[in-house]
Amino acid sequence: MNTEALDRTLETISNAMFAVRDAVSEIRSQYLAPSVLYKPTISVDGNQWCVLYGPDLQNGVAGFGDSPAKAMEDFDRNWYSSDLLYRDKQPD
Repeated sequence: MNTEALDRTLETISNAMFAVRDAVSEIRSQYLAPSVLYKPTISVDGNQWCVLYGPDLQNGVAGFGDSPAKAMEDFDRNWYSSDLLYRDKQPD
């Protein structure tokens, strides 16, 4: 194997290692999202999906979206902007 081919191979391996590291980091962050950790209820509310953690909208944290994924993203944003004590409970 010549030097150029070896350099290309090493560069390819290095790039693959960075891609795997980034993918693992992204997966880890998804597992740590409040919508995953706290297992809120997911339901349809009118024409949107609702993700709710707590007894109701006034005393819990909610997110809404056109799909379950978008509702979960909204829930995660709202979780971090909420001052409710309810979120301080440990996950099940």
